[in-house]
Amino acid sequence: MSKISVIIPLYNREEFIASCLQSVISQTYRDMEVVVIDDGSTDRSPEICMEWSRTDSRIKLWRQKNSGVSAARNRGLELAEGEYVFFLDSDDKIHPLLLESSVRQMETRQAHIASCGHMRTEKDISSFPTDEPAHWQSTEGYESEAWFHTNRKAAAAIGGKMIRRDLIGSLRFDETLRNGEDTMFLYELMCQQPRIVFTTEKWYYYRIHPNSLTNSDSLASNIRYFECSRRIRDGEWRRGHAEFALIWEKITIMQMERSFLSLKKLGDREGCGQVKHLASAELRHPLYRRVRLYMRLSFMSCMFCPPLYEMKTLLRRDYYKCLNTIKPQKSPR
Repeated sequence: MSKISVIIPLYNREEFIASCLQSVISQTYRDMEVVVIDDGSTDRSPEICMEWSRTDSRIKLWRQKNSGVSAARNRGLELAEGEYVFFLDSDDKIHPLLLESSVRQMETRQAHIASCGHMRTEKDISSFPTDEPAHWQSTEGYESEAWFHTNRKAAAAIGGKMIRRDLIGSLRFDETLRNGEDTMFLYELMCQQPRIVFTTEKWYYYRIHPNSLTNSDSLASNIRYFECSRRIRDGEWRRGHAEFALIWEKITIMQMERSFLSLKKLGDREGCGQVKHLASAELRHPLYRRVRLYMRLSFMSCMFCPPLYEMKTLLRRDYYKCLNTIKPQKSPR
């Protein structure tokens, strides 16, 4: 049995998949399998993977009809044979020490999850700093939940996470969610209060490009864009964790606002109507009153008073324009 199963969902990434695979097979940790799930690609991505599998038997390719990234990850979980699973997107890369360092920390500290920092880049990373070891910390119990809720950008993304297979059990990604399916998956794991080891070293490299999963403005034009945040908010509210629920209430109204503006830009009147209906219900939520006044005014004006929202946007734009034109004064000698 392989120690680690690296799961890579793949869809039309012929420009990046070779670079991604190179970063995996260049790991200092060798005991792994690389599970690539092709989700109905129409470009040369599968052929490129096949070429790589001929030179490295650890790379295994499975193909399925296009069903979405969650379905691809779920199939990867069904096929994975490792004691640990590691998630990697097909247009991203990882530092050559990441797998070895993660599994060593997990075994030393008997941890369930390992997480590293992320770097967002438009360039291809060709060289990696390796001279200094990463500094790892650990947390568990209620504090591991707090770590997840208060470090959303690093903690709530599945990329770069190594997870014990027995912690996952029968849990799977929700294939009905268009956005935040990885955050929801991790949230359900965090509710078990696992022991986590983490480092702030930026050893996971998110490649930013127009079609990347982490840089798609089209997500906001889907009325389910904010569904994950609402579910987590409601879950924490039911559990009596008001401080965590408030964090997700703020995220919910920001995402709802962004979704409404995207739908409005597209001229989707039906979609705008659905978001406004949900926004009306949002105003009655007990947590809404605890959100900062500025955020509430922005949200309400966006949904129900467009002229006021446009005025706020113009004033904000002029304010920052004015700041950028102010030249710093030279200090007297």
